[in-house]
Amino acid sequence: MVSNADLAPDTVRGLITTLVESFDAYKDNAPGAKGYALENQDMTWVVPFHDEVVDYYRDKGIWTEAMDAHQSDLIDRQALLKATWDAYQADAPDDEAAFVDGWMETRRAALEDAGLNPVF
Repeated sequence: MVSNADLAPDTVRGLITTLVESFDAYKDNAPGAKGYALENQDMTWVVPFHDEVVDYYRDKGIWTEAMDAHQSDLIDRQALLKATWDAYQADAPDDEAAFVDGWMETRRAALEDAGLNPVF
């Protein structure tokens, strides 16, 4: 699941706790539910975890120093993307297709210039 960083910590903590600790109760209720199993989580993907999720995983002994380093890199990546987005919007084209194409090219270039994989 994805949320903004400003989602209430109690909401995030309740959600991650439910997803992890109640997994056996819902894992067979939908075809994709097995994807929520802890062992199916990619802890080194391209989107940073919410601080409360990190705290939960730390409390459970799941979070490692390597995950922490990766998380820090992802937060830096997000800051780069935000700065790039803000700069792009200042002179972005009005045409929707040109806006999207221009943003994707600007985004890709900024990430590659920083030595990062654009991923998508």
